[in-house]
Amino acid sequence: MASSGPASPERVNLVATGLGVVLSPSSLGFGSQTVGTTSAPRTVTITNQNVTSIVMGDISATDDFILSANNCPATLGPAKSCTIQVEFAPDETGAATGTIDISDEDPASPQKVSLCGMGK
Repeated sequence: MASSGPASPERVNLVATGLGVVLSPSSLGFGSQTVGTTSAPRTVTITNQNVTSIVMGDISATDDFILSANNCPATLGPAKSCTIQVEFAPDETGAATGTIDISDEDPASPQKVSLCGMGK
């Protein structure tokens, strides 16, 4: 930064952090699914908006939801994306909720995708 002071030009060191890991969508609704059957897979995109690579950890689904595909590498580079797929397989009638839990090196880890469906 230039000024009229004797130390001009002045320097300012900037430290930046990334924008984190972004999940799209951040929630999935599966609607009604017959008990004992499995829905078509739905896709979630994981994007690393950090300025550095992050090491990916465990990715898991809870309750009546199944992680059916995971193409995420061990290390996800800056501005890179990967996808996972989740299915709904209710084992009883009624409302079901769960999450996809994504562990990684991002400070906001674990990230979560909210899931819901209805067993019929």
